[in-house]
Amino acid sequence: MRRHLRASVLAIFGSALVATMASGQATLDKPILEPDPGAATAASPMTLQAVDLTPGNAVVGGACLATAVSSPQGEPSSSGAYLATEILDLEFATTLSVGPIPGDHLLRLRVETPSGHLYQQLDVPISTDAASLQRAVPGYPRALPVQGIGHNEGTQPTATALLPVAGTAIVHSSLYGTWKVTPYLDDETVACGPSQTFRVEALPAVDSPFFADDFESGTTNAWSQP
Repeated sequence: MRRHLRASVLAIFGSALVATMASGQATLDKPILEPDPGAATAASPMTLQAVDLTPGNAVVGGACLATAVSSPQGEPSSSGAYLATEILDLEFATTLSVGPIPGDHLLRLRVETPSGHLYQQLDVPISTDAASLQRAVPGYPRALPVQGIGHNEGTQPTATALLPVAGTAIVHSSLYGTWKVTPYLDDETVACGPSQTFRVEALPAVDSPFFADDFESGTTNAWSQP
């Protein structure tokens, strides 16, 4: 009886010791998360400064001077089209006039398909405040990085955004042809600058026919007789 009692006590003590050691190990392995003192400021909502974009105002067409289209993977073909089989994405670079738009703003680039439908809206937080890091933007689960548009001597402030091409609906649905990108500021419905068109194609254009004789015309006059 004593032997069985002693075995039971040892078993209970051993189980408690193992549980204590496991608990201590879990406590040691669990990272200690310190609150980030700048997290609230970094991810705070944008404080948008009102910009008058009504027709006739000098800011219209001047806040966003131009939007250039390029690709990090190379230049367009000789016909001026970007080949979807050769690039990964397209980059939009919108040149801004820093004078009329001080403070925080949201640059919205509306990208339209060749058929004129909205394909994607790219939102880019911009600010003249050099201390801005990231801002919470409605509709996004995480804060977006802020691009500074402070004026540097001899350069125009520019905000950039990437449009993925490879592996997207552009390729899968053959959305080839002439596209359009238009810049807007904040929630305004009036564009802050001119639209820019660009072409996306699947294959390079053929400059000359495959055959130099009359074969492609369907006639048999130039064929040799047996």
